[in-house]
Amino acid sequence: MVEAIVAVSILILTLVSPITLAHRGLVSAEYSKDQMTAYNLAEEAVEYIHYLRDLNAVEGNDWLQKFNHCLGNGVCGIDPNAKNEGLDVINCNGNLDNCRLYFDSSYGLYSYDNSSGLSPTTFRRWVTISASDGAVNFDSSTRMINVFVDWKTGKLPRQSPRVVKGFITDWKKQVVPTIISSGGGGSLLPNPTAWWKFDGTGEDSIASLDATISGSGVTFVTGRIGQAINFVNSTDRARTGNTSILNNNTHSIAFWIRFNANSTNWKQILAYKAGSSDRSPGIWTYNGANCIHWRYDPGNTGPADCAGPNGESTYFTIGEWYHIVGVKNGATFTFYVNGVQKEQGSVANPKTNGAARVEMGRTTFDAPLVSLDEVQIYNSALTSVDVQDLYFSFPPPAAIPSLSASIVDGTNDKVGTWNQFSPNTRCDWHIRASFGGVSGKTLSELLVERPTLGEAWSTINSGYYPVVVLIGAAQQNSSYDNLNIANPGILDLYTQSVDTNWSQDGRLTATFTDGSELISPIPASSVVPGLSCP
Repeated sequence: MVEAIVAVSILILTLVSPITLAHRGLVSAEYSKDQMTAYNLAEEAVEYIHYLRDLNAVEGNDWLQKFNHCLGNGVCGIDPNAKNEGLDVINCNGNLDNCRLYFDSSYGLYSYDNSSGLSPTTFRRWVTISASDGAVNFDSSTRMINVFVDWKTGKLPRQSPRVVKGFITDWKKQVVPTIISSGGGGSLLPNPTAWWKFDGTGEDSIASLDATISGSGVTFVTGRIGQAINFVNSTDRARTGNTSILNNNTHSIAFWIRFNANSTNWKQILAYKAGSSDRSPGIWTYNGANCIHWRYDPGNTGPADCAGPNGESTYFTIGEWYHIVGVKNGATFTFYVNGVQKEQGSVANPKTNGAARVEMGRTTFDAPLVSLDEVQIYNSALTSVDVQDLYFSFPPPAAIPSLSASIVDGTNDKVGTWNQFSPNTRCDWHIRASFGGVSGKTLSELLVERPTLGEAWSTINSGYYPVVVLIGAAQQNSSYDNLNIANPGILDLYTQSVDTNWSQDGRLTATFTDGSELISPIPASSVVPGLSCP
């Protein structure tokens, strides 16, 4: 009997063990399948977030637009397969089951859409986009992506979420614009080796070859893209430490430039003074002409003697932005303006080489009266297609801000509406100010002056007469304080009059919260002040 029991037990064990192993193998295979699906679902979300960021760039939106539900403490769902626009980023509303995925067996796709008969799954996918990884706070152009996916396989407990991390950056500050070649090559634009954007600093956004800014007049002003460095005094400059970045015979240098005054002498735009040479290369504004002189040693070589917008001996217009690219490809130098080749010729090969600073502005030559923006160096010879693509990769210029002002008939007592002035102050000048191209800017102050008479009116300076500001019939201020008028269009200004004629020219200065100013003359006028003057 005992022998029989033992025999049966051995038989049962012999049968059960393979079945158990088989079951565990099936569970393990199912779990592995689900795990792989989870990672693919997470990666799908990361890729779609990058797509939405790029779409913001194409549409000219803020780079984080579309991600409102994901930012800060928000938890969102990312659905590349959403059938309706606007449902590709959803709010999980504090309940992860709101971010449960449904499966469309017809197409093999997962989606949050539960309204079309799709099958619910155990997968949940949610996303956060944060400005910190818990240890490091990122700057305003960088955010961390965290994509979480959890699931439940069979009767196993729900799995802890798998996390895929990534980063997105402001599309304006990407190293390489995502563009397709406009020619037949189909290649993407090469990476720059250094890139000084001059958005308030001399930081190199590529290789940490930062430029130190110095000089009593150097400022940052509204640039062609973002901000630009602006040279005002002869000693103004931006320069790096020693580097070998241009210690080669194949390179490209690109920058935006705006002449702010006539060039009256040889003045340094950029220099790489390798060895004993001051032109390896050396780039100057011309002596007495608004053009560019670009040279290489030995031999002071290069075709661009006085290169301008239409080639040799043509001249740049003051106040207008131009994109300049110089390409040294061995013994050949090519000069481009706004994506178009203007000059080409022979150049020293090899040039004078060695380590040196990259210097913009003052060297042994004075700084030019120009603004520079988006200065780039490439360790390759850009092709004509590359140069064209680079030019078009920058967003089109914003409308140029403008302001015009004139005296118009004054029919109402507006200054008297300020309590600190007598209600019978009825002698007002009515000035109409018309703004253009100031979308996105906020007006903070208006100053009216008649310099020859020493008279001034201000919205903020209580030491001057007041200015009352109206948009239509709506009064915008009633004390000396910031105006905070966004996107100003046509404003009606009323200023207390001290005489009965505007026989001499005046001027209106508008100051914005970003520190920029617009100035317009107020021409002499025969119009008399409003109502009756005492």
